[in-house]
Amino acid sequence: MHQPRNFPALTGIRAVAALLVFLHHYGPGVPALQHPLLLAVFGQCHVGVTLFFVLSGFLITNRYWSVGLGDLPAFLLRRAGRIMPLYLLITAVVFVYPWWARESDGVFPLALFLANATLLRGWFADLWNTGIVQGWSLTAEMTFYCLALPLLWCVRRNPLALLVVPVLFIATGMVLVEALNGQAPYGFLGSRTFFFGITFPGRCVEFLAGMALAWAMREPAWDALPRKATLIGAVLCCGLVCISAALRADYADPVGVVLLSVCLPLGIAVLFAGLMGERSWVRRMLESRPFQVMGRASYAFYLIHMGLIFQLIDRHSPSLIVTLLVLQMIARLLFYTIEDPCNRWFKKRFPIRAA
Repeated sequence: MHQPRNFPALTGIRAVAALLVFLHHYGPGVPALQHPLLLAVFGQCHVGVTLFFVLSGFLITNRYWSVGLGDLPAFLLRRAGRIMPLYLLITAVVFVYPWWARESDGVFPLALFLANATLLRGWFADLWNTGIVQGWSLTAEMTFYCLALPLLWCVRRNPLALLVVPVLFIATGMVLVEALNGQAPYGFLGSRTFFFGITFPGRCVEFLAGMALAWAMREPAWDALPRKATLIGAVLCCGLVCISAALRADYADPVGVVLLSVCLPLGIAVLFAGLMGERSWVRRMLESRPFQVMGRASYAFYLIHMGLIFQLIDRHSPSLIVTLLVLQMIARLLFYTIEDPCNRWFKKRFPIRAA
């Protein structure tokens, strides 16, 4: 069965994910939104990252399903070309500007810059929130890219790998966390909370849920997709977020891990299935031009919505809404001038015929 490569509704969902993360970071600071219920919901809006991870697992699996291990170097170069040029540029600005403006102690933090530029900082509890703080997720993303083709090889041979692999990743990671006991240099796998909240092994179910969805699309049973899958998925996601908000759940406790790292990704997968298989007003909204524009520029927006660039804009902005609009315009500019041209060049330079 031929599988489509482009899903406009899933491009639109990227915009929703980016806006959720924005609300998570800035919603609690808006005076008009100081209500316990709203604050509890904002506290769970970090699930926008979960949306990104499930979506990544689905898109990579759907697009590269037939690609063999021999194409791994080209695959990794294509993926690096997708995320690294813009990330490296903004990382350089974030580190160089304070040094140039003499806001630091005058010594350029070369080692810390390299930890950020190589995406290694996402493995270390003492380093993950440096540089582009939200860029920690790119360490998990790039780890998934490195493992994607071997994982696809396993799934093509036995779909049970979708169940076995996350158990192995989580079990191995937890053994390392307990063995290191927070004593490793720079907090490598420093704690259970860090493991489940930041690292790829701790959040692998999110990627594997997307992979499972792409695999299911190739099965005959896909044609028997239950009606109202969009509604069922949306209710599951909203319900799980509300339960997490009511319980103040996070990655520090087992209940939070089960809700956020296991149940929620499965609910998101059902939602994505509905968005691809049904016509609904939600799908029409996500396929509208505003959501498509924001969705394409969502990665650039994600990189600049916190930190130096946000601060420079917000310093002269009359309101958070104006700051948001300016960030969206800058993100769109970065997408069309840097992100998209680099992505196209790498794809042309490193072709994969089966992709």
